[in-house]
Parts: sequence; C-alpha cells; structure tokens
Amino acid sequence: MRHIKTYQDIRTIIDGGDRRFVELLCDRMSAVQSAFRQAGATWNSDEFGYFCLVEEGDDVRDMRDVGLNPEDLGLIGAIKEVVLWHPGSRCWEAVVLYGGDYGMTFFIPDAPWLEPDLRAALVVEAVPHEEASPSSKEGMRF
Repeated sequence: MRHIKTYQDIRTIIDGGDRRFVELLCDRMSAVQSAFRQAGATWNSDEFGYFCLVEEGDDVRDMRDVGLNPEDLGLIGAIKEVVLWHPGSRCWEAVVLYGGDYGMTFFIPDAPWLEPDLRAALVVEAVPHEEASPSSKEGMRF
C-alpha cells in the first residue's frame, strides 16, 4: 500500500501510471487542501489523515499499519463514511473516519487482482462521482 501525503508522493506514481488516475489524486488532494483553507485551517496529513493507494498484493483484511485490524476484516469491514466510484479512473475512493478530525482516504483500483469481498462491498456502497475537471491543480509541481 502506498501512503500519499504530498504532491511529491503522487509524483512517484506518474511513471507507468494511468494519467487519469494521477490527475484524480491531484484533484482530490487539491480539494482537501482547499476545504481546509476555506475553513481557515491548514491540512496536515499527520494530524488529519492521508490518502492510501491499495495495490496488488496488499492484504486488505489486515491493514493494521493504517489502523484497520483483521478482527474487523480490515478495509472490507471498516465503516466507510462515503464510497465514491470514479468511472474515468476506474477506481473507488473510500473515506474511513477514525475519530475526531482524523480520517483516511483509500483509493482502490478496479483491477483483476482486487479481493472479491472488497470489490463486492465497494460496489454495494458506492455512489457515482462526477469526474472533477482538471481546473484546480494548485500545488502540482511535476
């Protein structure tokens, strides 16, 4: 699993990555930072949470490293605040709140290797998300 806390972290997946997916990550990070600015605050990944990219080989049932234990079935059993389906990027975005102001946003590609139970849960929970236009790319430094 790749932890994404900065635009630089996103930059590491550009080579060989799907450009639409990279743009989605940049758009979402920009939206989070903008929402915090509008509230008069600054987003800090250590204080408020960060993005995680689920990758092939990740054990989505045991994600203790991001606070989701196997007793609760990891990401499969986590209570998700919202699950969005991004058709242009062929991925889900799942937000899990941990308490207080801390939450994690998981990006899960719809790939053949995806754990079937997680895929089934995401399909049931997801709402379609209109793809964001690449209008606000502040902070992108590629």
